[in-house]
Amino acid sequence: MDYVDLSYGSEANPIIIRNAADFAKATGKATTTEISSYKEYYTDTEVSGRYRIVNNIEMTDIAQDAEDSGAIKLTTVKKVFRGLLDGNGFTISNISLGNSETTSDFGLFARLSGAVIMNLDLTVESVHNAQANIVGVLAGTAVNSRIISIKLSPANSSSGGESTAVQGHNIVGGVVGMLFGESLLSDISVSSV
Repeated sequence: MDYVDLSYGSEANPIIIRNAADFAKATGKATTTEISSYKEYYTDTEVSGRYRIVNNIEMTDIAQDAEDSGAIKLTTVKKVFRGLLDGNGFTISNISLGNSETTSDFGLFARLSGAVIMNLDLTVESVHNAQANIVGVLAGTAVNSRIISIKLSPANSSSGGESTAVQGHNIVGGVVGMLFGESLLSDISVSSV
């Protein structure tokens, strides 16, 4: 009989992400007063494990640098992702990431390394860091990673002007800034971002 790993965060039993708060908790410290139950899958610099999104996620509920101890914080922009994220056909909407810290990589995750991200739609308000060397919406850099069935589009803008910006200091891409090693992009759809 084959052994099936049923531990939480495994292939057979992924961590379920229902909303922006779940995303923040599963990938790092959500608030200064709360300790995530998924702490074995992240450190201050890395996120691992297997994740499955089961609802659309609205990112306007997340702050990157909130000082309020009760605020939900997004810490992934400084982390390497080494796991599997199955978007399950759902959308992460209104992604607005901005920073001015000097860094090598910047995006929803700083870098992907041996990661798989698939079946995910992303709507983007803005991803910008004038001090980041490599910038992309999902990640600045992907190393030996698979990025499959991703749809990237701008968030709707009622002003009629340019609604989306992906900006950085040196190298800027849509889904990712740069690919290295045996990375693969497959079935990628990008609307004017």
